[in-house]
Amino acid sequence: MDPRARATEPPPRWSNAFIAVVLALQVLVPLRYYVGSDPYDERFSWRMFSTVRVARCSSETLETSATGERTVNLSNSIHEAWIANLRRNRDRVARAVLRRRCDAEGVSSVRIHNRCTGPDGEAMPDMEWRRECATGEVRAP
Repeated sequence: MDPRARATEPPPRWSNAFIAVVLALQVLVPLRYYVGSDPYDERFSWRMFSTVRVARCSSETLETSATGERTVNLSNSIHEAWIANLRRNRDRVARAVLRRRCDAEGVSSVRIHNRCTGPDGEAMPDMEWRRECATGEVRAP
């Protein structure tokens, strides 16, 4: 067969379908963020349209035990990446941190409190997660 004749043959039909599926995924996966329930989870979003990254948050974790309430230094117990995600108001991360802190001896409840400033410099509503260790009940924003 002449190589020039082979170059003019159309590609197989399955390759066109594969390309269409890949392109559809490139649009649908980020679109899920915009119709989803967690506005702070932008892992698969088009970040150029997001103001969540621009918000600056400070996070405070408090534990209650028989001796009273104390501030927890999370840098000593979890990775910095988890702390960064906690400051971004990531619900799943906050719940995991609450669960982990409840595993400590004598802790009766754990509270995570985030204060954020929006891209315009205005204070955003505070976010607070609380877990009662005995029951496992979590109150989330």
